[in-house]
Amino acid sequence: GGGAVNRVDWGWVDGGAWTVRVPSTSTGNSAALSNRGTIRARPGGEKYPFFIQWRMDGTNPASLEAQLERLKTSLKTPDPVFPPGVLSYESRRYLIIEKQVSW
Repeated sequence: GGGAVNRVDWGWVDGGAWTVRVPSTSTGNSAALSNRGTIRARPGGEKYPFFIQWRMDGTNPASLEAQLERLKTSLKTPDPVFPPGVLSYESRRYLIIEKQVSW
């Protein structure tokens, strides 16, 4: 998966470079494949079929931990690389993580 990672850039959840046409964020900040095979911006939270990818060495650069580590190393740059799907409101960023916890 992928989506907007800051004000101007798009990226993949595994940290790979976005080498395809950059969609407009006016319709959303998450990437989805259209029925014609083009990548379109869509609002986060829409449900689509997906597949899970990992590397043969067992690593998963798309894991939440890996994404947050990339964010950490880019925070002092002019355009930090936020995980795709981060929501922006004024000068704040929000990443909604759905996780079950016990009380």
